[in-house]
Amino acid sequence: SYVKRVEKPWGYELHWVPEDAPYMGKLLHIDAGKQLSLQIHDKKQESWFLTSGKAAVIWENNTGELVETELQ
Repeated sequence: SYVKRVEKPWGYELHWVPEDAPYMGKLLHIDAGKQLSLQIHDKKQESWFLTSGKAAVIWENNTGELVETELQ
């Protein structure tokens, strides 16, 4: 099966879907105290599932406002 590790300044990603697919499947390992930048995806969709810890996620709602949600 396909798995690709991508190193990031905040930790790393494990991709289990090839990059040319319309949906990106990935596991993110975010080091404690680190943060990701705001991302915009026009052509790909992502789903997030938090397996441990907690995270603040900022997303755009259907009226175009940025909303922060804490995941636990």
